[in-house]
Amino acid sequence: MIQVYIEQKPCNTGVGIYIYEERNGKMYLYQTTKLTIKECKAGTSEEPTIKFNYPIVNELLQALQEAIVSIGIKPKEGNKIEGLYEATKEHLNDMRKLVFKKYKQKDKE
Repeated sequence: MIQVYIEQKPCNTGVGIYIYEERNGKMYLYQTTKLTIKECKAGTSEEPTIKFNYPIVNELLQALQEAIVSIGIKPKEGNKIEGLYEATKEHLNDMRKLVFKKYKQKDKE
């Protein structure tokens, strides 16, 4: 099982991302070299910044997404869906009020 832990550093000095995997009852930490930046020329082929091999890719990306959401960062598309959900919920509440009000009036007649 792959687990991702995101540590927010105090005083906004950065964010640490830890990727763990449990295998045969032992925990392992994925490690990489320090992230640096270099100039690249248009049209040249470069190695990816981070590369993960199969079969862990889907599990890793899911764990990373969950870790990101757990520290309060939501995908932009998720915010739209959440807004649509809230609007739909309010609309349904309004419709219920109208319907129940109409039936209450019929009961009084």
